[in-house]
Amino acid sequence: MKTSIFAVVAGLCFLFLTGHNGFAEPTGENLEEQRCGNWFSAGYGAFSPDGDLADEDYEGGLNYTFSYVRLFEDYLGFGIDMNRYTCDNGAIILGRRYREELITTGIELLLLMRPKDQGAPDLQPYVGIGLGLYENEFSYDWVGQSSWAGSGLGAGFVAKVGIRFFLTNRMYFAVNAKYFTNSQQVQVLDANGDRQSVDWKIGGRTAGGELGFSF
Repeated sequence: MKTSIFAVVAGLCFLFLTGHNGFAEPTGENLEEQRCGNWFSAGYGAFSPDGDLADEDYEGGLNYTFSYVRLFEDYLGFGIDMNRYTCDNGAIILGRRYREELITTGIELLLLMRPKDQGAPDLQPYVGIGLGLYENEFSYDWVGQSSWAGSGLGAGFVAKVGIRFFLTNRMYFAVNAKYFTNSQQVQVLDANGDRQSVDWKIGGRTAGGELGFSF
C-alpha cells in the first residue's frame, strides 16, 4: 500500500514537471507575495524501508518532517529537511512477543530546482538532490527474556520531488516523494567469532504531504 502511495505521488510530480502548462498567471500583489525567498513547512507521511530493513521484513512506518527553503534564484534554492523515520518488525517467538524498532533522526541538505517562469504560478513543481546525515536508534525487546538499545551515525544520498499548491499568497500545501540511502558501519561476528565491519543499508522511500508558508 505504501509503495502504491509513493508511486502515485511520484507519478503526479513527474507529469507536472514534464508536461504541465496550466500555471495561473500572477498579477500585482500575488506575484510579489509568492516570490518571497523563504519557505517553511511541516509534513507528515508514510515511510517504506529499503535495503537491509526490507530483507529483514521490517514493516513500513511514519515520517515527520520540518523543512526550510531559501531561494537565491527564481528557479534555484537551498533546502534543509529535518526528518524522523520510524519502522519496526515484530513476531511471536517461543510464545513470547519479540519486537525490533528503528527510529532514524536525520538532517538533509538539498539543492532544489523548479521550472524557470515569467511569474509566480499557483502550482510549483520542484526536484531536489542532496546529502543526509542520520542518527539511527535501534532497539529490540523480547518480553520476559532480554532487551537492548543502541545508536549510531549513518549518511547517504537524497532525491526529492514534489508539487506546491498555493492556497493563498503566502500559504501552500505540498505533496512530495523522497528516496534516500542511509548507510551505517556496524560491527558483527562472523562464523569464526571474529568481529568485522559491515555496511548496514537502512534507507527507504517516503510519500506524504506538508503545509507551509512563505515569508
